[in-house]
Amino acid sequence: MPIYEYEPLVGDCALCGGRFEELQFINDAPLTNCPTCDAPCKKVISRLSHKSSLPAADLSTSNLESKGFLQYKKSGKDTWERTAGNDSQGPRVLKKDGTTE
Repeated sequence: MPIYEYEPLVGDCALCGGRFEELQFINDAPLTNCPTCDAPCKKVISRLSHKSSLPAADLSTSNLESKGFLQYKKSGKDTWERTAGNDSQGPRVLKKDGTTE
């Protein structure tokens, strides 16, 4: 079940502290009043929190190349140099003005 965030429509509340979280089913109707103080409230959009059981991505140059990816890193003002990949995949240098080397 997801946790949704709500906040009062007007001001803050000393009982609930303003913004609060509620564990609800996805199909549940949004709350219209705070369960603590009964003040009118609205659902707010909050950042997504996600936990994965997958291992962290290996972004090493050798791993990127073995998977067929390119990687560029900034090497100067308005210039990026390829640090992973080969000439058949892309240019060695990219410039902000659109030119390549």
